[in-house]
Amino acid sequence: MVAEIEQTIMGLASRSGMHVLLVEQHIGFALQAADTYFVLVAGRVSSTGGGGAGAEEQVRSAMLI
Repeated sequence: MVAEIEQTIMGLASRSGMHVLLVEQHIGFALQAADTYFVLVAGRVSSTGGGGAGAEEQVRSAMLI
């Protein structure tokens, strides 16, 4: 079921002109799907940057603040 949901989200995100707001606790999938990420801590943006697997360390660090 999770794989189907991930495929659907990726399909929507790949459509021209389509934007998807994804709130997700699984960092790997979220960064794979994201062009841009935002980390919120106590309702405030603590980190932002480009998506992709290379951003995982920065995201994890921002979550520890």
